[in-house]
Amino acid sequence: MTLIFGVCLRLSVIKQMANLSEAVGADIHKISTEGGRIVMTTAMKLREEGKREGKIEDAKRMLSDGVSVEKTAQYTGLPLEDVKNIDIELN
Repeated sequence: MTLIFGVCLRLSVIKQMANLSEAVGADIHKISTEGGRIVMTTAMKLREEGKREGKIEDAKRMLSDGVSVEKTAQYTGLPLEDVKNIDIELN
């Protein structure tokens, strides 16, 4: 009888550990997925900032070469007000 009780107790402990392992695994997956999203979001923001910085540099070169503020805004895709501010900074 004691042997059967011991085996049942061990099986119960093993089952609890397995359930705990599944729960931890699910949490790790959730954290990993969320972490991946955060990394992706950050990477996307940095990429957009880099694109904007590139457009600003293009605008500066265009304005320095005498291209109009309006054409510079049109070609770079920057808002007209931003290009006007860049032009003011250059002059």
